[in-house]
Order: sequence, then C-alpha cells, then structure tokens
Amino acid sequence: MIQPDYWSTSAQTMPVIALAIVVEARAVMARWTPGENRWYKAFQGLIWSVPLLGYAFAVPACFRALAGRAVWQGWDEVIDFSISAGLSALLFSAFAEFVLRSYARAFVTLVIAARSREDLVYRWKSIRMLGRVRRRIAFLDRSLTSNERTLDSQVERIMRLGHPECPACSSLLAGIGDTRRRIHEHRAEVVELVSEIETLRHHVAENQERYAERVSRMEIEFEAMLAQNGLAPPSGG
Repeated sequence: MIQPDYWSTSAQTMPVIALAIVVEARAVMARWTPGENRWYKAFQGLIWSVPLLGYAFAVPACFRALAGRAVWQGWDEVIDFSISAGLSALLFSAFAEFVLRSYARAFVTLVIAARSREDLVYRWKSIRMLGRVRRRIAFLDRSLTSNERTLDSQVERIMRLGHPECPACSSLLAGIGDTRRRIHEHRAEVVELVSEIETLRHHVAENQERYAERVSRMEIEFEAMLAQNGLAPPSGG
C-alpha cells in the first residue's frame, strides 16, 4: 500500500528536478557547435529526455492519487526510476568533467592507440628488427675480422717458408688475395647496411615524436570538445 505522503512528496520533487534539468540542458546546449560531436549530443539528449518523459506521465498520476482516484500500482516504480534518472542526469556533467579532465591524457592516449594500432605494431617491430640486425652485423663483423686475421697469418707463414715463387704458393697467394677482396667488399656492404639501419632508427625516432605530438594535439582538441559540450569552462572564461 502506497502512503499518501509518497504521492505529495513525488509531486513536489519531480517538477523541481525537471526544472533543474531544463536549466542545465539550455546552458550546455548554448556551448554546442552545430555539426560537431553528434554522438555525444545524442547520448546527452537521451540522458535528459528519459527522466523528463517519466515526469510528464508520473506527475499527473500523483495528482490523480492525491485526488483519491484509482491509479496503476506500478507508478511507484516509474517514479522511483524517473527521480533516480533525473538526479543521475544532473550529476552526469559534473562527474564526466571530473573523470575526463582528470584522466584526459590517459583517455586520449588509449583512443590514439586504438586508432594507431598499426603504427604501434610498426614501431615495436622496427625496434625488434633493429636489435636483431645490430646483433647480426656485429657477428658478421667479428667473422670478417677473424677471417682476415687468418689470411694474414697464412701469408706470413708462406713468406717465412721463403717459397713465394712456387706455383702452389703463388696460387695460394692469389686465392688469399681474392678472399681478401671479397672480405673488403662484404665489409663495405656491412658499412652500407649499418648506414641504412641508422636511417631507419632515425625514422622510427621521428615516428615516436610525431606520435607524441598527436597525443598532445588530440588532448588539446579533447579539452576544446569538453568546453563546447559544457563539461569544462570555455578557454575565455
């Protein structure tokens, strides 16, 4: 059994909340820019509309109950929901401003990360590839140095034997010379590859800088969006 005080209290509370919602909605919509952030405007409009729609039907039901006329027994659930929705709508802007402004950079970073997933994957793969290539280049350089030292020791051995003019020694020296030239060619390729890796490293560093700039720029745009939608004070105020 619903007590009479419930109907009178509800009939007084709902119009007050409805008036507060209307005042807040007009203040927020005055800051909106036409054609921008349509998804947010639709969501905010839904939050305002639900309790107002409930009040439009619940307040007359309260008056009928106070007049002693029979009313649907489920109106108390509708009234409770409408009042809760109205208070939530009034608190939504303040809560959203606190949360979004306090964690704006983290929120924007997550949004950019979701939109730039391929860029992040590219950066990670590039860093890993640089590490692998650097280790491989270091191994090749050590191998070339070891082979060159081995060739030098063989030449010294032939010269100590004192038979550099013999056909076998001449052939061996010619082979050593060819091998030494190939080693120098490979070393030149390694140097060129190192140069390309350094260029790629600078490219990755530039991408990281651009990514940081995108985060800062989007954070500024996000703050402007908050101001336009009434979640933050305008920059001029």
